[in-house]
Amino acid sequence: MSDTVDIYIGFSRSRRGINRLFSNTVMWGETLEHFLLTGKWYNQPYSHVYVRWKSVETNVEVVYEASGMNLHFTNISTFKYKSVSTHEYKFTVTKAQYYKMLQFCMENAGVDYGYKQLVGIAWVKLNRVFRREISNPYGDNRKSQVCSEVTGYILEDTMELDVPVNLDVAGPRDIDDFLREINNEVSISDCVSFFTELQEG
Repeated sequence: MSDTVDIYIGFSRSRRGINRLFSNTVMWGETLEHFLLTGKWYNQPYSHVYVRWKSVETNVEVVYEASGMNLHFTNISTFKYKSVSTHEYKFTVTKAQYYKMLQFCMENAGVDYGYKQLVGIAWVKLNRVFRREISNPYGDNRKSQVCSEVTGYILEDTMELDVPVNLDVAGPRDIDDFLREINNEVSISDCVSFFTELQEG
């Protein structure tokens, strides 16, 4: 039995219903922010970040995310039904780190989704466009969380990485930029291949 476990940090967008409208709003908001700050247009293809792994205990593919009403686990088939994944980053962690991550996820399962915090993130980003740096007026020190926040805590608390952004104001793009810098990316084709094989299987 291996002494390591592969963990994937992935990015996606919603494919269904009202969640798709919300997803498109986040994508366009972060795309517009990037353009106004840099003068460069980048059509961002994702609005969500999640954590995926194959359970050592059950051999089942698991996704952990903040979406809907709270933080929760879901199986990969349900996740794929509602989401389109764009790319993932692979981390090979020790069993000790894996169990630490699992404990974190279990202890935080059911924590409320940070809808007010999301409004605060949008307000912070709007102020950045005008070169004003402010804190999130609805930051609540982990009492509620959004997808980029919980992913950042998993990277910091269980993988022992120093995420160089304030997680109270971080969006999916901030997490993506950080992971691209440390160069652990799994190619988009690999990610598409994984989900295609899952569908065909």
